[in-house]
Amino acid sequence: MEFVKCYQDLCREIEIYEMRLESLIAQKDAIMDGWLKPISDISGIDYSKPRVQENHCKLDMMEQLPHIEALEKDIDKYKILLWKIKEARRVIEKQIQNLSGLDQRIIRMKSIEELSLKQISLELGYSYTYIRQRYSKIKNRSNLVEKTK
Repeated sequence: MEFVKCYQDLCREIEIYEMRLESLIAQKDAIMDGWLKPISDISGIDYSKPRVQENHCKLDMMEQLPHIEALEKDIDKYKILLWKIKEARRVIEKQIQNLSGLDQRIIRMKSIEELSLKQISLELGYSYTYIRQRYSKIKNRSNLVEKTK
């Protein structure tokens, strides 16, 4: 049941890439906020003092611009990657939907909802033995199909 394992892996990857994308966007927003906040009480720039004063680093727009451009490229890459992975997940979901009634429900509950066979048997009202045998047949059928490809 390679497609079931792939589905679960894709779901985990999507979560990781979405978190990374959020992090990149937050980094970019933090830099932009540093530039765009209203500047208060500036009487002049004292070039005799070090750049970092009192745990505060002044943002130099020219130094940060390449960093922002790199962040924007990474954000675009992650958006494209996420779209591709989500598309692959949709393909696998269609494969699961193509299974017949009970088989489809068993696979969906096992792979997507990540329920145990015992939980599936209780929820569907079948014996654990029957659900285990049915799941085993589905796996064997799937393995045969994958081996012939």
